Amino acid sequence: MGNKSKHKTKRILVATATLTIIASGMASSSDVFAEETQQQKSLSTSLQNEKSVKSENRTFTVPGKGDVEVLKQQERKSMAFSPYEPTGLYAKPNEQITINVEGNQDIQVYIGTYSYDASWREDSKIKSFTLKPGINTIQSPNGGLIYFYNKQQGGTIRTTITTGGMATPFFELGKHTKQDLINMLDQYPNAHAVELKGERVLITASPARIKKYLLGSNTDPVQLLKKMDEATRIQDKVAGLSEEQVDKHYVHYVEENHSPDYYMYATSYRTAYVGDAIQYVLDINKFITDGWGPWHEAGHLRQQSPWKFYNMTEVQNNIYSLSVEKAFNQPSNLEKSGIYPKVFQYLEQVNKNYDEISDVFVKLVMLWQLQLAYGEDFYPKLHQLYRDMPSSELPQTDENKKQL
Repeated sequence: MGNKSKHKTKRILVATATLTIIASGMASSSDVFAEETQQQKSLSTSLQNEKSVKSENRTFTVPGKGDVEVLKQQERKSMAFSPYEPTGLYAKPNEQITINVEGNQDIQVYIGTYSYDASWREDSKIKSFTLKPGINTIQSPNGGLIYFYNKQQGGTIRTTITTGGMATPFFELGKHTKQDLINMLDQYPNAHAVELKGERVLITASPARIKKYLLGSNTDPVQLLKKMDEATRIQDKVAGLSEEQVDKHYVHYVEENHSPDYYMYATSYRTAYVGDAIQYVLDINKFITDGWGPWHEAGHLRQQSPWKFYNMTEVQNNIYSLSVEKAFNQPSNLEKSGIYPKVFQYLEQVNKNYDEISDVFVKLVMLWQLQLAYGEDFYPKLHQLYRDMPSSELPQTDENKKQL
């Protein structure tokens, strides 16, 4: 476990924590970036043939979207998108789940949801299994929602959950309406969790907070998912990825109730919102007009390591936040927070040390100036350059990461 420093302030995105996790089913080490204080039309053509799990009763056709860890490395990132393909089924603790896998390919299955069922410190409670073609029987002592994960690049694997598992509220963009969600909540009042799936995003939250913050704000889940998909595509553009190039695994937004010392955080496979912080995901007006927190956390999943130098963890990802804010026609966080006068004060100093600037937004201005000076193609080209660069040539030292 790595060291973790906590800086409690009144600004949501100043706090930072870097931790090392060793957990079953994850890479051997992973960064957690945390904020600890208050703060259809038809599916696009390129995704039509790669929709996530198609459910026909208890049979699923699971698309091969590739290996999330391989894709992470290809994009030079430090964190991966979610491997999950939701089924809408819940396994009780120690319940035997029997799954038939057709064809001749292995497929993975998970029982449990990262951050929803345990804190980032307890990822080992989320169980993953490799299923062989034919009949497989699995169980987890902790229970949880059931997900498939097809690591193949392309193609599909057909599976059937023949015994075990119970239905939970599962809302799919393009298939359900707001009234359907209301009906699901009525039908399954004691559900373990509720999930909402867009083209590019997946939300996992408790029934109580879905009712309080989504339905309570009169949010239409169809419009919410569309807006969240839009935010994802805006960040794709910053990363220089076309609709055909993007990693089609989901950006996962998860309600977390196990880490009261946190507010929001991001780590491999998900972004997490502790307790009532999930309102900034579930309330469409808050997501659009006050969604810096979720935009920021999703930005962490995009950060490229080759230009993430010293003290830039909570700065670099805000390039993606600013881009969503601008595209949503919201006032600039830099302007409304009075950051520019602080920047001018810094520039007037005789002795300057960018690395030691304590205000992450002052540091952010310096990065944003590059886009203002060189245009909106600057960061997409930068991302592409590092994706194309041979691994042996990638910068390793902080000083080299500052230079291109």
